[in-house]
Amino acid sequence: MSFILDALKKAEAERNRRIAPVLMDARVAPPRRGLPAWAWALGGVLLANLLVLGWLLLREPGTPAPAGTVTASAASAGANNSGAATAGPESPGAGAPGASPPAGAGAASPAAPGTAPPPDAIRPALPVARPPVARTAPPSTASPRPRTDIDSDLQLPALHELRLAGVQLPDLVLNLHVYDPAPAHRSVMLNGIRLREGEYTPNGVKVERITPAGVVLEAAGRRFRLDAGG
Repeated sequence: MSFILDALKKAEAERNRRIAPVLMDARVAPPRRGLPAWAWALGGVLLANLLVLGWLLLREPGTPAPAGTVTASAASAGANNSGAATAGPESPGAGAPGASPPAGAGAASPAAPGTAPPPDAIRPALPVARPPVARTAPPSTASPRPRTDIDSDLQLPALHELRLAGVQLPDLVLNLHVYDPAPAHRSVMLNGIRLREGEYTPNGVKVERITPAGVVLEAAGRRFRLDAGG
């Protein structure tokens, strides 16, 4: 009887072992930790050094010094020169034998190395402008103005002058005087008759030329002028 019970227990245990899942020991990996703080600090220092090195390499060579440095050097040089010029007066015992000569009597000491020269010393010399040379104008060789017909017309005797001289001429009155640079537009009115250059009055007086001042007439082979408004 006990043998049968043992067999049943073994069969039941075998069946349960086949059905139940097999439990296996699984090892869980510990969580991975981040980098320590010193590693981050070291990386930041290395990155800063790389940035500074790159800036130095990219910087242009021969960068001129700031203007403030040159100004400070010139100011220090001026202060040194003014201090040497304002040295104390010579002591009364300077003329005694064995006394050392004054500092100003000796040769001027050479300029200290590195001292910038004053700004006036480095200015380029300006070119000297030559005074302008006066040119004498050549003597005028213009020929005298040729004598025009108007000048010759002004030298003709007037109508009233010939009458005073006893020359018999017809009575003429200049009623209208029109002068234009174009001869075709010139005209006069003598004794109420309108005439142009080259035309005759009823009593045989020829209108030879109409001038700006009047008219030149010809009668009995004699030329004379009759002024406008005269």
